[in-house]
Parts: sequence; C-alpha cells; structure tokens
Amino acid sequence: GDKTKLGKDYEGAPEPTLDPEKEGVVTTFVKQVAAGASTRPSEGNIIEYRLLDGEGTSTSASFRADVGSPSLPWALETAAQRMKVGDIVDIVAKGEHAFADDEEPVSTEGVEKRWRMELLGVEGKSLDKFQLDAEERVDRANELRLRGNDLYKRGRLLRAMDYYERGSRLMDVLEA
Repeated sequence: GDKTKLGKDYEGAPEPTLDPEKEGVVTTFVKQVAAGASTRPSEGNIIEYRLLDGEGTSTSASFRADVGSPSLPWALETAAQRMKVGDIVDIVAKGEHAFADDEEPVSTEGVEKRWRMELLGVEGKSLDKFQLDAEERVDRANELRLRGNDLYKRGRLLRAMDYYERGSRLMDVLEA
C-alpha cells in the first residue's frame, strides 16, 4: 500500500525508504505543508508542478499534466492526488509505479525512482462520477478498460488492474 509520513521539518525529515519485498509501493514524505485550505487534485484536473533537487531548489521549469494522463508517472499522479497547492513531498516509487503509461521500460522489476515534487496549481473540472450521466460513465469506463488492455498486453499488470478497477468504480452509481 501507499504510505504518507509527515517530516518534522524540511531538513530533518527521515530518508525515504522502501521495503524491498513489496512491489509497486509509493511512499511520500511531506517536506512542506501548504498554509490554509486548498483543493486536492483528482482525475480530470490539470496540475502544474515542479521537480526539485534535495535542497529544494528547482531543477526544471514547471510542468503541466492532466491527472490520469498516460504521460504522468503513476507515483506522481498518486502523490498529487494527496497534495494541496504549495505542498512539497519526497516521493519514492518502486516497480510499475515509477513509470508513466507511455513509457516502455525493459523491465520494472527492481526499479526505484525518487522525486521531490512541489504542487504549484490545480485547474479544470474534476471527473465526478455522480455528476456524469450513465452514458458518460459508460464511455469513461470503456476508455479506462482500453487503457488497461493496452497496458496488460505490454506486461504492466498492476497498472492495467488499476485502470480496470477505476472503470468498475464508475459503474457503482445507482440512478433514481
């Protein structure tokens, strides 16, 4: 499973570690908590984020990505959905979680990637299954199924299962 730990302060937070026996774990360590209330991103939102080095210095310009897009590494997507604008987190990902859907790793076994991410902004409308009509939910569930099928064929079984489960959850809405 996923774990989130709050560091005492920016410099004094524990070094992120992973259990070498567990595949696909995403661990996040919060380095800086945003002040005030803020919306957490979800599927359908566009996030703006920056990747930082170990000292908190920007290593790049900011990026924009759709939450749920195939170009955003699975671990960054997972972490972003738990963050608020202004938060900075250290992210450690193992296995399939370390890659974006559109990446073609030779193998995900034994791979570990680390990022320090700052969430700069959230925009757009979330995809809320309760605000979608039945046809929109079926269309979205089918899109997720097709993504899952593609990843399954490429051997990315955990990520494929994630898409199948997300599609299935869209269909558990009772209509009056």
